[in-house]
Amino acid sequence: MTADNQGGGKSTTTWILVGLGCAGLVLVGGCFLCTCSGMMSLPAAPPPAVGEEPAPQTTPPATSPQPAPPAAAPTTPSPDPEPPPSPCAELENELPPLERRVALEVHPTNVDQGRPIIVVRTNLPDQTNLMFSVRGPTPDRMRQSRASVSSGCAVSETFSDRGEPLGPGRYTAGVTMPIVGTQPEAIRSILGDDGANLRGPLVADGVVGRVVEASESFSIGTATEARTAARDRRAEARRVRRELAALIADGRRMERLRNRENDLNALRQCGERMRQLQARGRQLRTDAESIVRDSPTAMGLSEAATHVHLCVSCLDRALSYCRDAERGLRSYDREHRSR
Repeated sequence: MTADNQGGGKSTTTWILVGLGCAGLVLVGGCFLCTCSGMMSLPAAPPPAVGEEPAPQTTPPATSPQPAPPAAAPTTPSPDPEPPPSPCAELENELPPLERRVALEVHPTNVDQGRPIIVVRTNLPDQTNLMFSVRGPTPDRMRQSRASVSSGCAVSETFSDRGEPLGPGRYTAGVTMPIVGTQPEAIRSILGDDGANLRGPLVADGVVGRVVEASESFSIGTATEARTAARDRRAEARRVRRELAALIADGRRMERLRNRENDLNALRQCGERMRQLQARGRQLRTDAESIVRDSPTAMGLSEAATHVHLCVSCLDRALSYCRDAERGLRSYDREHRSR
């Protein structure tokens, strides 16, 4: 459709509607508008007026180049940690050659803590097996450990009393090289058959072969503490012995309540008495076993405490167990009278 020129104007505006799959395409002064898709082409920049300089095109300011990050310094691997010094490092006494005599220096350490460790310097060849022992104030009690020689040194495990520090007193640390037949083959070739190449005052002829033995004494606690501990142990053994004897006597007196099947009152009294006395007997057995751990010569106390449990029962044979308990006490008395 065409709109005619109105009023004789000098310019004409033309509207054209073209169906191009769109609702309409309108030309208005060089601007195209598409109404179906909602998209609109931006109008072109108008040409510059006559005599007008074109607008200069702006360019983004040049950016100065960023300096490159410094190269990472080469990493130096950390050195391996130095091995701990040997326990024998401070023991610098020169040892004689093995051909001249066997050297076996015994050094108890960590004594102040009540957990001694035995350090040994020796000229015996590396890999030689050694046995360590610690004897306490009661000489019947001995603790043992094993180790092998390495670089002329051997170190025992930590000695303790079932995980607790050893009590005050005088102790002896002993080190023994067992017979050559128990050593590795390389050691046997150096020491000779049956230890023929072993020489010196530390070498002893045992029942089954030659051995090497050395020892050193040490103390834990003060002398006063050691005497007090020994006195307490003796007093505890006397108490347990005294109470066991009294319990055996109670068991014998219960005989009048036994074997009374037709006397319900006697049976009731026997059962009540048994429960009371056996509770005491169990505690005495625990105490006796503790004493025996420190002094095996007190084994008689443990034997008596084992039998006294049935001595104070309502069994027909209870008296025979009382006699067994008495034999245990006599064994303890004989052992300790001889000391």
